[in-house]
Amino acid sequence: MYGVTGLIIALHWVFFYSSIKVAPVSVAVVCLSSSTFFAAFIEPLFYRRKIVWYEIVLGLIVILSLYMIFRINDEYKLGMIYGLISAFLASVFPVLNGVMMKNNHNSYSLTFYELSGGFLLLTLYFFFKGSFSAQFFSVSMNNILWLLFLGIVCTAFTFVVSVEIMREIKPYTVVLSINLEPIYTIILAALIFNEYNHLNTQFYIGAIFIISTIFINAILKKRFSLQN
Repeated sequence: MYGVTGLIIALHWVFFYSSIKVAPVSVAVVCLSSSTFFAAFIEPLFYRRKIVWYEIVLGLIVILSLYMIFRINDEYKLGMIYGLISAFLASVFPVLNGVMMKNNHNSYSLTFYELSGGFLLLTLYFFFKGSFSAQFFSVSMNNILWLLFLGIVCTAFTFVVSVEIMREIKPYTVVLSINLEPIYTIILAALIFNEYNHLNTQFYIGAIFIISTIFINAILKKRFSLQN
């Protein structure tokens, strides 16, 4: 299962960064929030539990918000398609990891094998795509430091933590929590790339609806006493 999960992670990366290349960063990250809707169906399938009605409703709120953004920002159509594919894949591998953690797999070993598999598959992808060149490997020391920070702290460390906490909570809650990402991504994108000039009021209204689902989910889970 390590190899399959590593493949899914690699494809998730490919589609997510492809989305960023053809659309603003904020659009790609908001699309990633639709992973909640996919997880509402995928998790019950693997965990053999009933589908929870409000998880579907929250997922639909996310999809409708994305639809509003899609209709307004038609020029970002391809980026949103890539983002939605990435979101689907992002809802699959946490569920697979959750299943493996139920079987008492070690989170560090699991992370090592999956990310290593993802690295090898991405290497093959770039090789057959013909991306390797002298310029490709020409990286400044400053960028090397940033890549190390992103790879170790923002990827490997956070991946280990997200896998380990699945001993206590279900993948749906983990996936839903990732919806907080648009908050700081939109802020950073506005500050660094001036993307607030490209995004209109409807975009932010849709983003607010998506982010609100996180807090609604927490309230409903407490009310119905569901341990996810």
